[in-house]
Amino acid sequence: MSIATKHFLIILLCHVALSITGIQANSIRRHPIIMVKCGERPVSGANVQFIEYENLHYKDEHQDFRDVTDKHGHYHFKEVDALDSLRSSENEIRISIKDICKLDTVKHDCNLPYNHFEVPIKTIPFVENQQLLLDLTDWKFDTKCI
Repeated sequence: MSIATKHFLIILLCHVALSITGIQANSIRRHPIIMVKCGERPVSGANVQFIEYENLHYKDEHQDFRDVTDKHGHYHFKEVDALDSLRSSENEIRISIKDICKLDTVKHDCNLPYNHFEVPIKTIPFVENQQLLLDLTDWKFDTKCI
């Protein structure tokens, strides 16, 4: 069982215990974040994009959400409802991240390689309210060169 799964189960059990005792968790909505990791390493300074696909074909990039992860590997949404709108889209929205995660597992023939990850936003698990955890080691990638 991964660390992320253990954390998710602990948080879930705490919320269940609080709801049984009648204590409600904080109802104030915070700006959502996606915590991006490569195993235990935070993926800091990574370019993040959100790409929309319709019937498995590229449709559009959501330019408003293009940003970089902070030093802790956190991608911060600027709007409270932004994550909900991306996850509720009828079309598939994927988060696109370029990083060196798992670069040591592939052969490459260039000086500046990187791995490109595209992960469907709906598949990223919540670890607590408005916080998602994306571990890139769990996902497929394409190796590219600058």
